[in-house]
Parts: sequence; structure tokens; C-alpha cells
Amino acid sequence: MILVEIEQMFHDEPIEGLFSWLEAQGYRGKVRRNRSWAPISTFDVERDQRQVAHDPRSLQYINNFVFEPRAE
Repeated sequence: MILVEIEQMFHDEPIEGLFSWLEAQGYRGKVRRNRSWAPISTFDVERDQRQVAHDPRSLQYINNFVFEPRAE
């Protein structure tokens, strides 16, 4: 398993490119949302990072992602 913290504000390229690369390496991405795990495809950088970035009290900011090996 890979646990990674990624924030778009620190990258020039879209972070979805990293997600795609990890999936091409045989990993399935997940994101923690509302106390449960959801597919990384449900992550939206505008909604989940940029819109809530200026509210330090927001519990909706998502920057931790888990990638687990796909079952063969």
C-alpha cells in the first residue's frame, strides 16, 4: 500500500496525472470522504482542495490518498 499526501497548490502539473501513473503501475486509488473510502475518481481538485483551502476549519479538505495493489 502507498499512502501519499498531495496538494495541487504545490504542483504545476495536474495531480490527476500522478493518480493515472500510479493506476498504470497496478494500484487502485482511494480517498477518505465522510468517514468512508471512495474511489479516487470521486476526487475533484476544485471542490476538494481549492474551494476549501482558505477555510482552516474545513474538514472537507482532502490531501491524503491511498493506493493499494490491484488483485491479480
